[in-house]
Amino acid sequence: MIEEDWLPRSAAPEPSGIDLRVAPVTPLPADMGGSGEVLVTVAFGSVKLPVGEVRQGESLQQAARRVALTITGAVVRPERLVYIVEQAGRQLLVCVLCALEDASDVEDKPAARFVRVASDTDIEPAALRELLIEDGPSGFVRPCAWVVSTFDAAGQPAAEVRW
Repeated sequence: MIEEDWLPRSAAPEPSGIDLRVAPVTPLPADMGGSGEVLVTVAFGSVKLPVGEVRQGESLQQAARRVALTITGAVVRPERLVYIVEQAGRQLLVCVLCALEDASDVEDKPAARFVRVASDTDIEPAALRELLIEDGPSGFVRPCAWVVSTFDAAGQPAAEVRW
């Protein structure tokens, strides 16, 4: 057995095993006709917030800008956290409210569009459906919500929202 105490240690923190992801939540501005719509991708009947990984050394703001641009073609300005979705021990999704700066390239992404989330919208992540229904039209004025994604007694997905 080799003694490892003498080996130099990396200054980087040990990985936690939790998948850190970011989702830019970008409402359509009122001056562009917006009334609660958010920027999503739509494909094969599924509606999804744009979601991507946070790369090593990247801030949440940088990641939100990159994810919005690469997935939807939109140039955005991150403003604040709106939702944190936790799947205990597995994934942490940080949703960042973003202001739309330039949507001219959104047309080049055929799956990207602005959608008003309704009770019958099959959106991913599903744990955010009710929050997006309430917050979209009101302008995302509430404080950051902590959404704990769990399963109920029947094994069905459930979510608990904490303020």
